[in-house]
Amino acid sequence: MKKFNYGNEVKMRTIERIILLLAAIITIIVGIATIVNYPSIKCWLSKCETSQPNISNDESCTNNSCNIDAPKLSETGQDKAAPATAVVRQSAASKYNVGDKITFGSWPVGIEGEVSEAIEWEILEKKNDGTAIVLSSKVIDAKPYNTEFKDITWAESSLRTWLNGEFYSKAFTAKEKDAIVETTLKNADNIGEFTQEYVDYGNKWGLDWSEYLGIKWHTIGGVDTTDNVWLLSLDDMKRYGRRFSTDASRIGKPMEYLKKKWNFCTSEACKRNGAVGNAWWWLRSPGDFQNDAADVDKSGFVLADGDDVDIVNGGVRAALKINLNNL
Repeated sequence: MKKFNYGNEVKMRTIERIILLLAAIITIIVGIATIVNYPSIKCWLSKCETSQPNISNDESCTNNSCNIDAPKLSETGQDKAAPATAVVRQSAASKYNVGDKITFGSWPVGIEGEVSEAIEWEILEKKNDGTAIVLSSKVIDAKPYNTEFKDITWAESSLRTWLNGEFYSKAFTAKEKDAIVETTLKNADNIGEFTQEYVDYGNKWGLDWSEYLGIKWHTIGGVDTTDNVWLLSLDDMKRYGRRFSTDASRIGKPMEYLKKKWNFCTSEACKRNGAVGNAWWWLRSPGDFQNDAADVDKSGFVLADGDDVDIVNGGVRAALKINLNNL
């Protein structure tokens, strides 16, 4: 008959009791975690193997994105009940598109007897960084390109000085100025030729320009400039060709206060060409002579040969670059 080994029995019972005790301790820990901070303990126990959209304040989850507030996902991966904190906010710029109109600044300001009007701008180009190139929808003022008739480029013109000085200073609030992005401009030479298109345009207005047919020119655009406010160039008219594809799309209309200051296109030729009330407006490019500046005529025709720089009633359509997220 075999003898029973009581020593082995005692050892087995001791091990069983230890295992039961450890199981009880783990059960208590998990129970406490469920009440106090279940997700964090779960993350600790699983070594943060879960992947959630937000980062928890729990140090043990810093690198693996465990998060208490992470949205619950269905089996298809769709949010069941995502909390408000999990919603990704779109930038303010996302609601704007090319062609949209925005109100920004006002003019005239500080001119006796004149009532300020809000300036409307059209978005010509929207960039990936949330900035946009905008052009005033209407002619905001009437100024010479340069107060003195002489050879000139955009860099030295009195109109550039006025736009970046008095106009910029008065037309925009401090907050609006924060949204304006200073921009470096290329001022290209004007290389052109007097074509039949110009002759036909002249005939519409009772002007015989046939003697100029075939004449070529090359005028200097000048150095690059860094401006807050500027004028479009001949190159810009091509760059934004979709926007300025027809004469009608380029026509300038004056702001209300300007209508009281100037008589815009009231002649018989204006009536004949459907241009009554329209305003021609300057471009910053030189014309066919260095003392001329290119412009857009009252009928919307681009005159690359331009007009004398000291004409006092040249229309001003300002352009600038703004940060749409700061509006």
